Amino acid sequence: MSVIAGSCIIEALPFVHCLLYDKKQLFCDFCFKESSRCLRCSRCKFMHYCSKQCQINDWSIHEHECKKFSKIEENNKLKEEIKDDLNCIFLRTLIQVKINNKNNFTDNYGLKSFETLMDHYDDLVKDMDRLAKMQKCFCFIRDLMGEDFLLKNKLNAREMISIFGKLMVNTITIGNFDLSEMIGSGIYLSVSSIDHSCEPNSVVTFNGFKIFVKAIRKLESEEKYSISYIDILMPKKFRQQTLLKNYYFLCKCDRCLFKNEIVS
Repeated sequence: MSVIAGSCIIEALPFVHCLLYDKKQLFCDFCFKESSRCLRCSRCKFMHYCSKQCQINDWSIHEHECKKFSKIEENNKLKEEIKDDLNCIFLRTLIQVKINNKNNFTDNYGLKSFETLMDHYDDLVKDMDRLAKMQKCFCFIRDLMGEDFLLKNKLNAREMISIFGKLMVNTITIGNFDLSEMIGSGIYLSVSSIDHSCEPNSVVTFNGFKIFVKAIRKLESEEKYSISYIDILMPKKFRQQTLLKNYYFLCKCDRCLFKNEIVS
């Protein structure tokens, strides 16, 4: 069955998500609704929610970090490190996978689980920049959560690298409704099954933390959905460099293979 332009292909909630540090108190830490009157978590004083219900909905993850967050003000090193958004979403991903046992969880489309996401392990272990970032994340989590967190959850080096790799290549930057402002990041399992193209037939939009993938033209029944992982207004040379650096592949869409560009 063909899909008409403007149709919503996927509508999904994130497997894990995290508000940008500089958006705290401006948006809800759970639903990403803009609000100037967010309720502060009385225990940790770090997380802010637009309603009691959002605080309850976030508790399955936040209960495991809340007590630790409450001690951040006493530690200048952690107070600086928690401003790094990668640290926070890596911690939340570990909680989802190792404590909440969501490794094999699938969303309502059933296309992907965290277990089946690509981690690009072989590429990552040769990527010195990302290994350095992972080491910083590891140190932050060890210092914040304690050695017991690592031992209790049996987190060895290979698994940490694999989880970090899945996070790096599958995380989507979450924007506001018109994408004029970036407010957070998250992993959307079903969206991770959609391939990249520099000539995409679909586009991603957001309403709070909910993602929508919509067709931008009529799609025939045999067509695979595609979205762009990067800014497709860049010249081909820079598109390919960005894809190789961030996602470890070169695009082979028709635009990249067959179409001449004025600037390349």
